[in-house]
Amino acid sequence: MAKVGFQDGLKAGYQRIKKLDPAGCNPNYDPDNPDALPVDQLKAWDKVHRTLKIMKEDHDAAIPSNGGNGDEEPPPPDPHFGIAPRTYNYAQANNSDPLFCKNSPGVTVHADGSFSDKFSRYDSNGKDIDGLRDRKRMVPGLNESNNTNGLDPCTFYNGLTKWPDESYLR
Repeated sequence: MAKVGFQDGLKAGYQRIKKLDPAGCNPNYDPDNPDALPVDQLKAWDKVHRTLKIMKEDHDAAIPSNGGNGDEEPPPPDPHFGIAPRTYNYAQANNSDPLFCKNSPGVTVHADGSFSDKFSRYDSNGKDIDGLRDRKRMVPGLNESNNTNGLDPCTFYNGLTKWPDESYLR
């Protein structure tokens, strides 16, 4: 027998019945957290949803995973997808532009070596051509762009193993 999985329709069904019969639902009931309210405060449709959710979770827990056959909830989307990370900060000393890395999922690299993401377009050296990224944003832990030590903009340094989350901000 297969798992019910994340596409069980319970939340959608509850939301629909809540519109059709609002008197049968507690307005404070959260279908994502059915145990947030004591059971004695739940109305009929809240209790039906809670019961079905418990049964579905118990059912799925009793069935071993089939190795990713679509019954598990997919991982959340990568919030950094399609964004070139800032890898060097603006250097005030010589007015050097910040640098960005093209080796990030969802970033488009063009035939001429330039690249683009959902914010801007960059030259082959990682400089923002369109000026649509905040030039003077300073990301803690990143060197200034006048201190690359000859490294490519996509090479980690200072013990970094990933770019800080702030690197992906506009």
